Amino acid sequence: MIHKTKRYLVDVLGLNIDVDLWSENRRLPVYLQDSYKFQQTTLHNLPCLLMIALGEQEQTPAVIRKHAENIRDRWEGEVIYVRRNITAYNRHRLIQHKVSFIVPEKQLYLPLLGIDLREHFRRIRSEREQLSPSSQAVVINVLLDHNNHKYAPRELADKLGYSTMALTRVFDELEFAGIATTSRQGRKRFIEFPVDKRHLWETAGKFLRDPVKKRVYVNRMSSQIPNVVAGLTALSRMSMLSAPDRMTYAISGKAWKTIKEEDGLKQLPPIESDAIELEIWHYNPVTFAINGGVDPFSLYLSLRDSNDERIQIALEEMMEKIKW
Repeated sequence: MIHKTKRYLVDVLGLNIDVDLWSENRRLPVYLQDSYKFQQTTLHNLPCLLMIALGEQEQTPAVIRKHAENIRDRWEGEVIYVRRNITAYNRHRLIQHKVSFIVPEKQLYLPLLGIDLREHFRRIRSEREQLSPSSQAVVINVLLDHNNHKYAPRELADKLGYSTMALTRVFDELEFAGIATTSRQGRKRFIEFPVDKRHLWETAGKFLRDPVKKRVYVNRMSSQIPNVVAGLTALSRMSMLSAPDRMTYAISGKAWKTIKEEDGLKQLPPIESDAIELEIWHYNPVTFAINGGVDPFSLYLSLRDSNDERIQIALEEMMEKIKW
């Protein structure tokens, strides 16, 4: 980890640093010694202590901040949290808490050095093929299903509206991606996902796409299909984000083909103040709708690339409410 950190600082900041073990480590409480490796260095003449996470389980940002504060009682300089990976919503919370951090080869945040955020958060979906819409629908279904983690093709086909043959291809795709494993019992094939839903989300999330295929703007909603709120309208209902002036709904591509020729339904320019935003999804949002809105996982995927800090904070708030 330390070698990757040094190389990353050279690549991003042009800093070639020397690091040494921190001798005061032995005087720390046992829980801190067990949780981190501590190495001292200097960045732009500022003494810095690298607090390198040892465990696989990611601590909450509040806990990390508390640990850093405890270290500052014994260290006169900056404390920098270092971890192999940090989830998007934890990153934003760390920034809120003004906790300096480095994720080697991906991102860093060093406010005391005047570096707000140099992000190299390589989204694996840009490096690897994204999951097909049908495979993504299966993953979303599993994330929302708290009673099961092992399925047969027919079971998923009946619920999600795909053919058994399509589900066979889904099984192959998910197994190849390392998201699930398959097995056979006699002639029947089954797919099994991790029991830990948070682990599944963090593993599969790297392969998941924005569910929105395109956005159109219309003068009204159709009475032929369920109205499922999406976008910022849905996010405002799941967080403290203020409701937008424009309503946003989600429908499947098949539903859009059905209603777009409907009498009285007109497409409008986005600048029209009374236009309704309609997201056309790769899979059917109605299948996973909760209380009249899209599911939180698909909603997160549809907004995670937003540059608006308010939206990112609201997404973080929404994800923290999920009962894994």
